[in-house]
Amino acid sequence: MERAIAESRTDGLPRLRAVEPHASAAWAHALEAHRWQLGDTTARGPVFEDAQRLVEEGADRPAAEMIEVATRRAIVAVDLRDLERWSQLHAQLPDTPRGRVWGAACEAWASAHEGNRPSGLDTLEKDASRIGAAELVVEIAALRSLVALHHGDPDEATTLARRASRMARVESMPLPEYLANIVLARVRRAIGAPHLAARIVSALARVAPAAHAGWLARELVLAGAMHRATEVVGTVRASSPDALQTPIAVAAQALLAMLSSAESGDGDAMRSAGQRAHTALTGSRIFRHEAEAHPPPGHPTVARDPRTRPLRA
Repeated sequence: MERAIAESRTDGLPRLRAVEPHASAAWAHALEAHRWQLGDTTARGPVFEDAQRLVEEGADRPAAEMIEVATRRAIVAVDLRDLERWSQLHAQLPDTPRGRVWGAACEAWASAHEGNRPSGLDTLEKDASRIGAAELVVEIAALRSLVALHHGDPDEATTLARRASRMARVESMPLPEYLANIVLARVRRAIGAPHLAARIVSALARVAPAAHAGWLARELVLAGAMHRATEVVGTVRASSPDALQTPIAVAAQALLAMLSSAESGDGDAMRSAGQRAHTALTGSRIFRHEAEAHPPPGHPTVARDPRTRPLRA
Protein backbone atom coordinates (compact mmCIF):
# COMPACT_ATOMS: atom_id res chain seq x y z
CA MET A 1 0.00 0.00 0.00
CA GLU A 2 2.83 2.38 0.83
CA ARG A 3 4.36 1.69 -2.58
CA ALA A 4 1.05 2.44 -4.29
CA ILE A 5 0.78 5.74 -2.42
CA ALA A 6 4.36 6.63 -3.31
CA GLU A 7 3.74 5.82 -6.97
CA SER A 8 0.48 7.81 -6.94
CA ARG A 9 2.52 10.95 -6.33
CA THR A 10 3.54 10.73 -9.97
CA ASP A 11 1.04 8.28 -11.51
CA GLY A 12 -2.06 9.76 -9.89
CA LEU A 13 -5.43 8.17 -9.21
CA PRO A 14 -5.28 4.97 -11.34
CA ARG A 15 -2.66 3.40 -9.09
CA LEU A 16 -4.70 4.06 -5.95
CA ARG A 17 -7.92 2.77 -7.47
CA ALA A 18 -6.18 -0.43 -8.56
CA VAL A 19 -5.06 -1.39 -5.06
CA GLU A 20 -7.90 -0.04 -2.91
CA PRO A 21 -10.15 -3.13 -3.25
CA HIS A 22 -7.37 -5.20 -1.66
CA ALA A 23 -6.69 -2.84 1.24
CA SER A 24 -7.39 -3.41 4.92
CA ALA A 25 -9.86 -1.09 6.63
CA ALA A 26 -7.03 1.05 7.99
CA TRP A 27 -5.31 1.39 4.64
CA ALA A 28 -8.64 2.06 2.94
CA HIS A 29 -8.89 5.28 5.00
CA ALA A 30 -5.40 6.31 3.89
CA LEU A 31 -5.99 5.47 0.24
CA GLU A 32 -9.27 7.38 0.19
CA ALA A 33 -7.54 10.40 1.73
CA HIS A 34 -4.93 10.30 -1.02
CA ARG A 35 -7.62 9.99 -3.71
CA TRP A 36 -9.31 13.05 -2.25
CA GLN A 37 -6.00 14.90 -2.22
CA LEU A 38 -5.57 14.18 -5.93
CA GLY A 39 -8.96 15.68 -6.73
CA ASP A 40 -11.28 12.65 -6.70
CA THR A 41 -14.61 14.27 -5.80
CA THR A 42 -16.09 10.87 -4.88
CA ALA A 43 -13.56 10.49 -2.07
CA ARG A 44 -13.75 11.95 1.41
CA GLY A 45 -10.92 13.98 2.86
CA PRO A 46 -9.17 12.79 6.03
CA VAL A 47 -11.36 12.85 9.14
CA PHE A 48 -9.58 13.59 12.41
CA GLU A 49 -11.51 11.02 14.46
CA ASP A 50 -10.69 8.26 11.95
CA ALA A 51 -6.99 9.06 12.06
CA GLN A 52 -7.04 9.34 15.83
CA ARG A 53 -8.57 5.87 16.07
CA LEU A 54 -5.86 4.45 13.80
CA VAL A 55 -3.19 5.98 16.03
CA GLU A 56 -4.81 4.46 19.12
CA GLU A 57 -5.01 1.06 17.40
CA GLY A 58 -1.34 1.16 16.43
CA ALA A 59 -2.00 1.42 12.68
CA ASP A 60 0.88 3.84 12.44
CA ARG A 61 1.62 3.88 8.72
CA PRO A 62 -1.91 4.44 7.41
CA ALA A 63 -2.44 6.97 10.19
CA ALA A 64 0.71 8.81 9.13
CA GLU A 65 -0.47 8.90 5.53
CA MET A 66 -3.82 10.39 6.56
CA ILE A 67 -2.11 12.95 8.76
CA GLU A 68 0.21 14.03 5.94
CA VAL A 69 -2.75 14.59 3.63
CA ALA A 70 -4.57 16.56 6.33
CA THR A 71 -1.62 18.78 7.18
CA ARG A 72 -1.05 19.53 3.50
CA ARG A 73 -4.72 20.51 3.30
CA ALA A 74 -4.25 22.82 6.29
CA ILE A 75 -1.17 24.40 4.73
CA VAL A 76 -2.82 25.33 1.43
CA ALA A 77 -5.97 26.44 3.28
CA VAL A 78 -3.91 28.55 5.72
CA ASP A 79 -5.93 26.83 8.44
CA LEU A 80 -3.54 27.14 11.35
CA ARG A 81 -5.84 25.60 13.94
CA ASP A 82 -6.25 22.53 11.79
CA LEU A 83 -2.50 22.40 11.21
CA GLU A 84 -1.92 22.49 14.95
CA ARG A 85 -4.30 19.68 15.87
CA TRP A 86 -3.09 17.37 13.09
CA SER A 87 0.53 18.12 14.01
CA GLN A 88 -0.23 17.20 17.62
CA LEU A 89 -1.73 13.92 16.46
CA HIS A 90 1.34 13.28 14.31
CA ALA A 91 3.52 13.73 17.40
CA GLN A 92 1.85 10.66 18.94
CA LEU A 93 3.23 8.38 16.21
CA PRO A 94 6.42 6.35 16.70
CA ASP A 95 9.64 8.12 15.78
CA THR A 96 10.85 7.59 12.20
CA PRO A 97 13.27 9.52 9.97
CA ARG A 98 10.41 10.72 7.76
CA GLY A 99 8.29 11.53 10.77
CA ARG A 100 11.03 13.71 12.24
CA VAL A 101 11.38 15.70 9.03
CA TRP A 102 7.62 15.95 8.60
CA GLY A 103 7.09 17.12 12.17
CA ALA A 104 9.86 19.71 11.89
CA ALA A 105 8.38 20.99 8.62
CA CYS A 106 4.94 21.41 10.22
CA GLU A 107 6.49 23.30 13.12
CA ALA A 108 8.31 25.52 10.63
CA TRP A 109 5.11 26.33 8.74
CA ALA A 110 3.37 27.30 11.99
CA SER A 111 6.34 29.38 13.12
CA ALA A 112 6.52 31.20 9.80
CA HIS A 113 2.85 32.16 10.03
CA GLU A 114 3.57 33.54 13.50
CA GLY A 115 5.94 35.97 11.80
CA ASN A 116 9.16 34.19 12.68
CA ARG A 117 12.04 33.26 10.42
CA PRO A 118 12.45 29.56 11.27
CA SER A 119 16.08 28.58 11.56
CA GLY A 120 17.57 25.54 9.90
CA LEU A 121 15.22 25.31 6.94
CA ASP A 122 18.10 24.73 4.54
CA THR A 123 19.29 21.85 6.75
CA LEU A 124 15.74 20.50 6.96
CA GLU A 125 15.53 20.53 3.17
CA LYS A 126 18.76 18.53 3.00
CA ASP A 127 17.40 16.08 5.57
CA ALA A 128 14.32 15.56 3.40
CA SER A 129 16.55 14.92 0.40
CA ARG A 130 18.68 12.46 2.36
CA ILE A 131 15.67 10.27 3.25
CA GLY A 132 14.38 10.41 -0.33
CA ALA A 133 11.31 12.56 0.39
CA ALA A 134 11.40 14.57 -2.84
CA GLU A 135 7.95 16.09 -2.27
CA LEU A 136 9.07 17.41 1.12
CA VAL A 137 12.17 18.94 -0.46
CA VAL A 138 9.93 20.95 -2.78
CA GLU A 139 7.49 21.96 -0.05
CA ILE A 140 10.25 23.11 2.29
CA ALA A 141 11.82 25.13 -0.53
CA ALA A 142 8.41 26.76 -1.13
CA LEU A 143 8.17 27.60 2.58
CA ARG A 144 11.67 29.10 2.47
CA SER A 145 10.52 31.29 -0.40
CA LEU A 146 7.49 32.55 1.53
CA VAL A 147 9.65 33.30 4.55
CA ALA A 148 12.24 35.14 2.48
CA LEU A 149 9.55 37.27 0.83
CA HIS A 150 7.91 38.10 4.16
CA HIS A 151 11.24 39.18 5.64
CA GLY A 152 12.16 41.46 2.77
CA ASP A 153 14.36 39.35 0.49
CA PRO A 154 12.48 39.14 -2.83
CA ASP A 155 15.55 37.99 -4.77
CA GLU A 156 16.04 34.98 -2.50
CA ALA A 157 12.28 34.33 -2.57
CA THR A 158 12.29 34.30 -6.36
CA THR A 159 15.27 31.97 -6.56
CA LEU A 160 13.76 29.51 -4.07
CA ALA A 161 10.28 29.52 -5.63
CA ARG A 162 11.65 28.98 -9.13
CA ARG A 163 13.85 26.13 -7.89
CA ALA A 164 10.94 24.49 -6.07
CA SER A 165 8.76 24.73 -9.18
CA ARG A 166 11.48 23.31 -11.39
CA MET A 167 12.23 20.40 -9.04
CA ALA A 168 8.57 19.43 -8.82
CA ARG A 169 8.16 19.59 -12.58
CA VAL A 170 11.28 17.52 -13.28
CA GLU A 171 10.25 14.90 -10.71
CA SER A 172 6.63 14.86 -12.01
CA MET A 173 5.07 15.61 -8.61
CA PRO A 174 1.86 17.54 -9.27
CA LEU A 175 0.82 18.41 -5.71
CA PRO A 176 4.16 19.92 -4.66
CA GLU A 177 4.27 21.66 -8.04
CA TYR A 178 0.92 23.33 -7.36
CA LEU A 179 2.18 24.67 -4.02
CA ALA A 180 5.50 25.80 -5.48
CA ASN A 181 3.78 27.65 -8.31
CA ILE A 182 1.25 29.34 -6.04
CA VAL A 183 4.19 30.63 -4.03
CA LEU A 184 5.99 31.66 -7.22
CA ALA A 185 2.89 33.58 -8.33
CA ARG A 186 2.74 35.31 -4.95
CA VAL A 187 6.37 36.34 -5.32
CA ARG A 188 5.83 37.58 -8.88
CA ARG A 189 2.92 39.71 -7.74
CA ALA A 190 4.80 41.10 -4.77
CA ILE A 191 7.75 42.24 -6.88
CA GLY A 192 5.50 44.09 -9.32
CA ALA A 193 4.58 41.57 -12.01
CA PRO A 194 0.89 40.82 -11.33
CA HIS A 195 0.28 39.86 -14.96
CA LEU A 196 2.78 37.01 -14.59
CA ALA A 197 1.18 35.98 -11.30
CA ALA A 198 -2.28 35.92 -12.90
CA ARG A 199 -0.98 33.83 -15.78
CA ILE A 200 0.58 31.25 -13.43
CA VAL A 201 -2.47 31.00 -11.18
CA SER A 202 -4.95 30.87 -14.06
CA ALA A 203 -3.10 27.85 -15.44
CA LEU A 204 -3.04 26.19 -12.00
CA ALA A 205 -6.76 26.72 -11.50
CA ARG A 206 -7.47 24.48 -14.46
CA VAL A 207 -5.72 21.46 -12.92
CA ALA A 208 -5.28 21.89 -9.15
CA PRO A 209 -7.69 20.09 -6.78
CA ALA A 210 -10.39 22.06 -5.01
CA ALA A 211 -8.40 22.33 -1.77
CA HIS A 212 -6.17 24.88 -3.52
CA ALA A 213 -9.04 27.03 -4.79
CA GLY A 214 -9.07 29.55 -1.94
CA TRP A 215 -5.42 30.49 -2.30
CA LEU A 216 -5.67 30.51 -6.08
CA ALA A 217 -8.72 32.79 -6.01
CA ARG A 218 -7.07 35.16 -3.56
CA GLU A 219 -3.95 35.44 -5.69
CA LEU A 220 -6.08 36.11 -8.76
CA VAL A 221 -7.99 38.89 -7.01
CA LEU A 222 -4.80 40.52 -5.76
CA ALA A 223 -3.26 40.25 -9.23
CA GLY A 224 -6.23 42.14 -10.67
CA ALA A 225 -7.90 39.12 -12.33
CA MET A 226 -11.23 39.52 -10.57
CA HIS A 227 -13.29 37.85 -13.31
CA ARG A 228 -11.07 34.76 -13.34
CA ALA A 229 -11.18 34.57 -9.54
CA THR A 230 -14.99 34.64 -9.68
CA GLU A 231 -14.92 31.77 -12.18
CA VAL A 232 -12.68 29.70 -9.91
CA VAL A 233 -14.94 30.24 -6.90
CA GLY A 234 -18.03 29.41 -8.95
CA THR A 235 -16.57 26.19 -10.30
CA VAL A 236 -15.54 24.97 -6.87
CA ARG A 237 -18.86 25.98 -5.32
CA ALA A 238 -20.60 23.68 -7.80
CA SER A 239 -18.31 20.67 -7.27
CA SER A 240 -16.69 20.91 -3.80
CA PRO A 241 -18.43 23.60 -1.74
CA ASP A 242 -16.66 22.59 1.49
CA ALA A 243 -13.40 23.84 -0.03
CA LEU A 244 -14.79 27.37 0.15
CA GLN A 245 -15.12 27.25 3.95
CA THR A 246 -11.38 27.44 4.65
CA PRO A 247 -9.83 30.64 6.02
CA ILE A 248 -8.10 31.60 2.79
CA ALA A 249 -11.19 30.81 0.69
CA VAL A 250 -13.33 32.96 2.99
CA ALA A 251 -10.80 35.77 2.58
CA ALA A 252 -10.82 35.42 -1.21
CA GLN A 253 -14.61 35.53 -1.39
CA ALA A 254 -14.69 38.55 0.91
CA LEU A 255 -12.19 40.36 -1.34
CA LEU A 256 -14.40 39.64 -4.33
CA ALA A 257 -17.43 40.97 -2.45
CA MET A 258 -15.50 44.05 -1.40
CA LEU A 259 -14.48 44.92 -4.93
CA SER A 260 -17.94 44.17 -6.30
CA SER A 261 -19.44 46.51 -3.69
CA ALA A 262 -16.87 49.15 -4.57
CA GLU A 263 -17.90 48.92 -8.19
CA SER A 264 -21.58 49.33 -7.34
CA GLY A 265 -20.90 52.14 -4.88
CA ASP A 266 -22.20 50.32 -1.79
CA GLY A 267 -19.84 51.67 0.84
CA ASP A 268 -21.31 49.81 3.83
CA ALA A 269 -21.15 46.44 2.07
CA MET A 270 -17.63 47.21 0.89
CA ARG A 271 -16.41 48.00 4.41
CA SER A 272 -18.09 44.90 5.83
CA ALA A 273 -16.54 42.65 3.19
CA GLY A 274 -13.16 44.30 3.67
CA GLN A 275 -13.32 43.53 7.38
CA ARG A 276 -14.17 39.88 6.66
CA ALA A 277 -11.25 39.66 4.24
CA HIS A 278 -8.93 41.05 6.90
CA THR A 279 -10.11 38.94 9.84
CA ALA A 280 -10.25 35.60 7.98
CA LEU A 281 -6.46 35.38 7.95
CA THR A 282 -5.48 37.27 11.09
CA GLY A 283 -3.88 34.12 12.50
CA SER A 284 -1.14 34.40 9.89
CA ARG A 285 1.28 37.31 10.17
CA ILE A 286 2.41 36.59 6.61
CA PHE A 287 -1.06 37.26 5.24
CA ARG A 288 -2.00 39.86 7.84
CA HIS A 289 1.03 41.94 6.93
CA GLU A 290 -0.03 41.82 3.30
CA ALA A 291 -3.63 42.76 4.13
CA GLU A 292 -2.47 45.73 6.19
CA ALA A 293 -0.34 46.91 3.27
CA HIS A 294 -3.40 47.14 1.00
CA PRO A 295 -5.48 50.30 0.70
CA PRO A 296 -8.30 50.22 3.26
CA PRO A 297 -11.89 49.65 2.16
CA GLY A 298 -13.27 52.81 0.65
CA HIS A 299 -9.88 54.10 -0.49
CA PRO A 300 -10.20 55.58 -4.00
CA THR A 301 -7.46 53.34 -5.40
CA VAL A 302 -9.62 50.33 -4.60
CA ALA A 303 -12.83 51.73 -6.01
CA ARG A 304 -11.44 53.30 -9.18
CA ASP A 305 -11.01 50.12 -11.23
CA PRO A 306 -11.72 47.07 -9.08
CA ARG A 307 -11.70 44.52 -11.91
CA THR A 308 -8.30 45.25 -13.36
CA ARG A 309 -6.21 47.18 -10.86
CA PRO A 310 -3.80 44.80 -9.05
CA LEU A 311 -3.60 45.05 -5.29
CA ARG A 312 0.08 45.04 -4.40
CA ALA A 313 1.60 43.68 -1.24
